[in-house]
Amino acid sequence: MLLDGYIQFTLPGGIESRGGSLSAASDENSVGFKKSKNNSAIALKDKIEELRRKSSLSVNQVVQVSAADEIKKFKQLLDEEIITKEEFDKKKKELLSL
Repeated sequence: MLLDGYIQFTLPGGIESRGGSLSAASDENSVGFKKSKNNSAIALKDKIEELRRKSSLSVNQVVQVSAADEIKKFKQLLDEEIITKEEFDKKKKELLSL
């Protein structure tokens, strides 16, 4: 099948085909389309990008809540004198990615 365009799905660090439309026809991570379906392909791409942005925001929010919870746990350990102030500060910096 001769393709006029394609959308390729990848993951960070993935090794995907970079051979263009000809390789996309046989690539399991690519969806090909003809020029007559260009508007549908653009709508699909836009929807995927929208969902990806929403998903990315959710993941970041969960990480921030988790980091805050971890800091609270380490603060309690500090208050109970189980860890030192230096250990608490080091872990806090690590959790906040500073």
